[in-house]
Amino acid sequence: MSGKQYFEDSSETGFDDLVDIDIELISTTSYNEDLLSKKIEDGGMKKELFACALQLAIVGWGRGNYGTVQVSGEKKELTEIFDEAGVYYNNEAGAQLDSEDLTPKRLVRLFRFQIQKWIKRKAGQSFLVRKYGSNLGGAYNEYIFPGAEHLITEKRHANALISCYSIIDANQHSHFVDRIKNVLRTRNVDFDT
Repeated sequence: MSGKQYFEDSSETGFDDLVDIDIELISTTSYNEDLLSKKIEDGGMKKELFACALQLAIVGWGRGNYGTVQVSGEKKELTEIFDEAGVYYNNEAGAQLDSEDLTPKRLVRLFRFQIQKWIKRKAGQSFLVRKYGSNLGGAYNEYIFPGAEHLITEKRHANALISCYSIIDANQHSHFVDRIKNVLRTRNVDFDT
């Protein structure tokens, strides 16, 4: 070692041999769409779980109230479907989940493409557009719903989604925009800062 306060070159550290050792990095993410899709397919409740995801993305939920859906003429509380399908709900923030554990948010994220198609076909609007994006116009409907941050690819759609969540954050002192921006950054989607 040279006695310097600050090294100017990696060779001065004495650690260059470390880059050649056999290291395998283990992902800490516990979200795996392949495993979740298989679990839904194998569970035999695909229609019901899609209906739940649609209800959550279009109508919303809060304070433990998830709502009700009607599938093939049968009306059910979402919590009843969740219990039947083994969906974890009312979890504590930061709860440790396995990669195949279903949650309401994971359902919305997994079914995001089908939710988008449903909105387009039915000329639907999510609660985000109705409550916080009335100035956006119908052209944005299929890009503004919870989970859309995982499918948006265009800057204008990203900005519109951020705009809606910014209003929520301002009203509720929440931090949705930070999470939305992190997802968009991770996916390399541009947005205004």
